[in-house]
Amino acid sequence: MTLAVKYHDIRDAVGHYLGYGRSDYSQDQLADIEACIESGLRQFYNPPPVGEGIAHRWSFLQPTASLQLAADQDDYDLPEDLGGITGSLTYPAQQAKPPIVLTSEAAIRRLRGSRLTVGPPRRAAVRPKATDGQVAQGYELMVWPTPQSEVDICYQYYVQPHKLSSANPYPYGGPLHGETVMQSCLAAAELRLNDIKGPHWQQFMERLAASVLADRINGPDNLGYNADRSDGRPARPPRFDEVTYIGPITP
Repeated sequence: MTLAVKYHDIRDAVGHYLGYGRSDYSQDQLADIEACIESGLRQFYNPPPVGEGIAHRWSFLQPTASLQLAADQDDYDLPEDLGGITGSLTYPAQQAKPPIVLTSEAAIRRLRGSRLTVGPPRRAAVRPKATDGQVAQGYELMVWPTPQSEVDICYQYYVQPHKLSSANPYPYGGPLHGETVMQSCLAAAELRLNDIKGPHWQQFMERLAASVLADRINGPDNLGYNADRSDGRPARPPRFDEVTYIGPITP
Protein backbone atom coordinates (compact mmCIF):
# COMPACT_ATOMS: atom_id res chain seq x y z
CA MET A 1 0.00 0.00 0.00
CA THR A 2 1.37 3.41 -1.00
CA LEU A 3 0.85 6.89 0.45
CA ALA A 4 -1.20 7.99 -2.55
CA VAL A 5 -3.64 10.83 -1.87
CA LYS A 6 -7.13 10.01 -3.16
CA TYR A 7 -10.29 11.96 -3.84
CA HIS A 8 -11.92 11.08 -0.52
CA ASP A 9 -8.80 12.17 1.41
CA ILE A 10 -8.89 15.57 -0.28
CA ARG A 11 -12.68 15.91 0.01
CA ASP A 12 -12.68 15.20 3.74
CA ALA A 13 -9.71 17.48 4.46
CA VAL A 14 -11.33 20.36 2.57
CA GLY A 15 -14.71 19.65 4.19
CA HIS A 16 -13.12 19.74 7.64
CA TYR A 17 -11.32 23.00 6.86
CA LEU A 18 -14.56 24.62 5.67
CA GLY A 19 -16.25 23.58 8.92
CA TYR A 20 -18.47 20.88 7.39
CA GLY A 21 -16.93 17.93 9.21
CA ARG A 22 -15.48 14.84 7.54
CA SER A 23 -18.65 13.09 6.32
CA ASP A 24 -22.42 13.38 5.75
CA TYR A 25 -22.24 16.52 3.63
CA SER A 26 -25.33 18.28 2.36
CA GLN A 27 -25.68 18.93 -1.35
CA ASP A 28 -24.67 22.59 -0.93
CA GLN A 29 -21.70 21.70 1.25
CA LEU A 30 -20.50 19.11 -1.24
CA ALA A 31 -20.82 21.69 -4.03
CA ASP A 32 -18.55 24.06 -2.04
CA ILE A 33 -16.03 21.29 -1.41
CA GLU A 34 -15.98 20.22 -5.06
CA ALA A 35 -15.45 23.82 -6.18
CA CYS A 36 -12.40 24.11 -3.91
CA ILE A 37 -10.99 20.78 -5.12
CA GLU A 38 -11.42 21.72 -8.78
CA SER A 39 -9.77 25.11 -8.20
CA GLY A 40 -6.92 23.46 -6.30
CA LEU A 41 -6.35 20.87 -9.02
CA ARG A 42 -6.28 23.51 -11.76
CA GLN A 43 -3.77 25.42 -9.64
CA PHE A 44 -1.57 22.35 -9.21
CA TYR A 45 -1.74 21.13 -12.81
CA ASN A 46 -0.99 24.65 -14.10
CA PRO A 47 1.27 25.91 -11.30
CA PRO A 48 2.54 29.44 -10.76
CA PRO A 49 6.24 30.06 -11.48
CA VAL A 50 8.59 28.98 -8.69
CA GLY A 51 11.71 31.13 -8.51
CA GLU A 52 11.73 31.80 -12.27
CA GLY A 53 9.82 33.57 -14.99
CA ILE A 54 7.98 30.58 -16.49
CA ALA A 55 5.71 27.94 -15.01
CA HIS A 56 6.84 24.32 -14.82
CA ARG A 57 5.31 21.71 -17.11
CA TRP A 58 4.82 18.39 -15.33
CA SER A 59 6.40 15.36 -16.96
CA PHE A 60 3.54 13.15 -15.71
CA LEU A 61 1.09 15.19 -17.78
CA GLN A 62 2.98 14.29 -20.97
CA PRO A 63 2.34 10.59 -21.66
CA THR A 64 3.18 8.72 -24.84
CA ALA A 65 0.38 7.28 -26.95
CA SER A 66 0.10 5.33 -30.18
CA LEU A 67 -2.15 5.84 -33.18
CA GLN A 68 -2.84 3.44 -36.02
CA LEU A 69 -2.74 5.09 -39.42
CA ALA A 70 -5.02 3.41 -41.93
CA ALA A 71 -4.59 3.08 -45.67
CA ASP A 72 -6.24 5.89 -47.67
CA GLN A 73 -7.15 7.93 -44.56
CA ASP A 74 -5.53 11.26 -43.75
CA ASP A 75 -7.53 12.65 -40.75
CA TYR A 76 -7.66 10.91 -37.33
CA ASP A 77 -9.43 11.53 -34.03
CA LEU A 78 -7.11 12.23 -31.09
CA PRO A 79 -7.73 11.33 -27.40
CA GLU A 80 -10.39 13.42 -25.68
CA ASP A 81 -7.93 14.44 -22.93
CA LEU A 82 -5.37 15.74 -25.42
CA GLY A 83 -4.27 19.35 -24.97
CA GLY A 84 -1.55 19.36 -27.63
CA ILE A 85 1.26 17.24 -29.08
CA THR A 86 4.88 17.86 -28.15
CA GLY A 87 7.66 17.03 -30.58
CA SER A 88 7.46 14.86 -33.69
CA LEU A 89 5.53 11.66 -34.30
CA THR A 90 7.66 8.56 -34.84
CA TYR A 91 7.39 5.31 -36.76
CA PRO A 92 8.30 1.91 -35.28
CA ALA A 93 12.08 1.52 -35.01
CA GLN A 94 12.19 -1.37 -37.47
CA GLN A 95 10.73 0.80 -40.25
CA ALA A 96 13.69 3.24 -40.21
CA LYS A 97 11.62 6.19 -41.47
CA PRO A 98 12.17 9.85 -40.57
CA PRO A 99 9.82 11.26 -37.89
CA ILE A 100 6.57 12.93 -38.93
CA VAL A 101 7.20 16.62 -38.25
CA LEU A 102 4.42 18.84 -36.90
CA THR A 103 3.50 21.90 -38.93
CA SER A 104 0.43 24.12 -39.29
CA GLU A 105 -3.02 23.17 -40.50
CA ALA A 106 -2.69 25.66 -43.37
CA ALA A 107 0.58 24.01 -44.47
CA ILE A 108 -1.09 20.59 -44.60
CA ARG A 109 -3.89 21.98 -46.76
CA ARG A 110 -1.33 23.43 -49.18
CA LEU A 111 0.66 20.19 -49.26
CA ARG A 112 -2.46 18.17 -50.08
CA GLY A 113 -2.69 20.16 -53.27
CA SER A 114 0.83 19.18 -54.34
CA ARG A 115 1.84 16.41 -56.74
CA LEU A 116 2.89 14.08 -53.92
CA THR A 117 -0.39 12.82 -52.46
CA VAL A 118 0.28 9.26 -51.20
CA GLY A 119 3.13 7.63 -49.34
CA PRO A 120 4.52 7.41 -45.79
CA PRO A 121 3.34 10.54 -43.94
CA ARG A 122 6.08 13.15 -43.45
CA ARG A 123 4.13 16.09 -42.01
CA ALA A 124 1.19 16.41 -39.61
CA ALA A 125 -0.90 19.08 -37.90
CA VAL A 126 -3.31 19.15 -34.96
CA ARG A 127 -6.65 20.75 -35.84
CA PRO A 128 -9.48 21.59 -33.39
CA LYS A 129 -12.84 20.11 -34.32
CA ALA A 130 -15.83 22.35 -34.91
CA THR A 131 -18.25 22.36 -31.98
CA ASP A 132 -21.61 23.87 -31.09
CA GLY A 133 -20.85 23.93 -27.37
CA GLN A 134 -23.04 20.91 -26.60
CA VAL A 135 -20.01 18.64 -26.19
CA ALA A 136 -16.40 19.26 -25.26
CA GLN A 137 -14.25 20.34 -28.18
CA GLY A 138 -11.84 17.69 -29.43
CA TYR A 139 -8.88 17.58 -31.79
CA GLU A 140 -7.91 15.61 -34.86
CA LEU A 141 -4.62 14.86 -36.56
CA MET A 142 -4.08 15.70 -40.24
CA VAL A 143 -1.29 13.84 -42.00
CA TRP A 144 0.41 14.25 -45.37
CA PRO A 145 0.87 12.39 -47.67
CA THR A 146 -2.03 9.94 -47.35
CA PRO A 147 -0.81 6.56 -46.00
CA GLN A 148 -0.82 3.63 -48.41
CA SER A 149 -0.89 0.97 -45.67
CA GLU A 150 -1.59 0.52 -41.96
CA VAL A 151 1.15 1.55 -39.53
CA ASP A 152 1.31 2.44 -35.83
CA ILE A 153 2.95 5.73 -34.89
CA CYS A 154 3.86 7.08 -31.44
CA TYR A 155 3.63 10.60 -30.06
CA GLN A 156 3.84 12.46 -26.76
CA TYR A 157 1.03 14.79 -25.76
CA TYR A 158 -0.11 17.18 -23.05
CA VAL A 159 -2.96 15.85 -20.91
CA GLN A 160 -6.06 17.85 -19.99
CA PRO A 161 -6.82 16.19 -16.62
CA HIS A 162 -10.30 14.99 -15.71
CA LYS A 163 -12.12 15.88 -12.50
CA LEU A 164 -11.58 13.75 -9.42
CA SER A 165 -14.49 11.61 -8.21
CA SER A 166 -15.23 8.35 -6.43
CA ALA A 167 -14.91 6.58 -9.79
CA ASN A 168 -11.78 8.55 -10.74
CA PRO A 169 -10.06 8.98 -7.35
CA TYR A 170 -6.36 9.44 -8.11
CA PRO A 171 -4.87 12.81 -9.13
CA TYR A 172 -2.01 12.82 -11.63
CA GLY A 173 1.47 12.76 -10.17
CA GLY A 174 1.09 9.83 -7.77
CA PRO A 175 2.25 9.67 -4.12
CA LEU A 176 5.33 11.77 -4.84
CA HIS A 177 3.17 14.87 -5.35
CA GLY A 178 0.18 13.95 -3.17
CA GLU A 179 0.89 16.45 -0.40
CA THR A 180 1.34 19.23 -2.96
CA VAL A 181 -2.08 18.42 -4.40
CA MET A 182 -3.61 18.39 -0.91
CA GLN A 183 -2.12 21.76 0.04
CA SER A 184 -3.20 23.28 -3.28
CA CYS A 185 -6.80 22.27 -2.62
CA LEU A 186 -6.64 23.52 0.99
CA ALA A 187 -5.13 26.80 -0.26
CA ALA A 188 -8.11 27.14 -2.62
CA ALA A 189 -10.47 26.50 0.32
CA GLU A 190 -8.55 29.03 2.42
CA LEU A 191 -8.96 31.67 -0.26
CA ARG A 192 -12.65 30.86 -0.67
CA LEU A 193 -13.38 30.92 3.08
CA ASN A 194 -11.17 33.78 4.26
CA ASP A 195 -10.35 35.64 1.03
CA ILE A 196 -6.61 35.46 1.83
CA LYS A 197 -3.54 33.54 0.80
CA GLY A 198 -2.54 32.29 4.22
CA PRO A 199 -0.68 29.34 5.78
CA HIS A 200 -1.99 26.76 3.33
CA TRP A 201 -0.88 28.88 0.38
CA GLN A 202 2.57 29.14 1.91
CA GLN A 203 2.66 25.37 2.47
CA PHE A 204 1.49 24.80 -1.10
CA MET A 205 4.30 26.97 -2.51
CA GLU A 206 6.88 25.14 -0.35
CA ARG A 207 5.57 21.77 -1.50
CA LEU A 208 5.36 23.00 -5.10
CA ALA A 209 9.05 23.91 -5.10
CA ALA A 210 9.90 20.41 -3.85
CA SER A 211 7.61 18.77 -6.42
CA VAL A 212 9.10 20.77 -9.29
CA LEU A 213 12.60 19.76 -8.23
CA ALA A 214 11.59 16.09 -7.95
CA ASP A 215 9.92 16.20 -11.37
CA ARG A 216 13.03 17.69 -12.97
CA ILE A 217 15.22 15.02 -11.40
CA ASN A 218 12.95 12.37 -12.92
CA GLY A 219 13.02 14.07 -16.32
CA PRO A 220 15.44 13.44 -19.20
CA ASP A 221 19.11 14.39 -18.88
CA ASN A 222 19.30 15.39 -22.54
CA LEU A 223 16.50 16.83 -24.65
CA GLY A 224 18.37 16.30 -27.93
CA TYR A 225 20.24 18.50 -30.37
CA ASN A 226 19.10 22.10 -30.40
CA ALA A 227 19.64 23.03 -34.05
CA ASP A 228 19.53 26.59 -35.37
CA ARG A 229 16.41 26.85 -37.58
CA SER A 230 16.41 30.65 -37.82
CA ASP A 231 16.64 30.45 -41.62
CA GLY A 232 13.23 28.75 -41.73
CA ARG A 233 14.41 25.37 -42.96
CA PRO A 234 12.52 22.37 -41.54
CA ALA A 235 14.32 20.06 -39.13
CA ARG A 236 15.69 16.95 -40.84
CA PRO A 237 16.59 13.81 -38.93
CA PRO A 238 20.15 12.53 -39.36
CA ARG A 239 21.07 9.86 -41.92
CA PHE A 240 17.83 10.15 -43.93
CA ASP A 241 17.32 11.83 -47.28
CA GLU A 242 14.04 12.62 -49.02
CA VAL A 243 14.58 12.35 -52.78
CA THR A 244 11.25 13.74 -54.04
CA TYR A 245 11.27 17.50 -54.48
CA ILE A 246 7.94 19.32 -54.41
CA GLY A 247 9.03 22.76 -53.31
CA PRO A 248 8.81 24.33 -49.83
CA ILE A 249 6.92 22.11 -47.39
CA THR A 250 6.62 24.30 -44.33
CA PRO A 251 4.74 27.55 -43.90
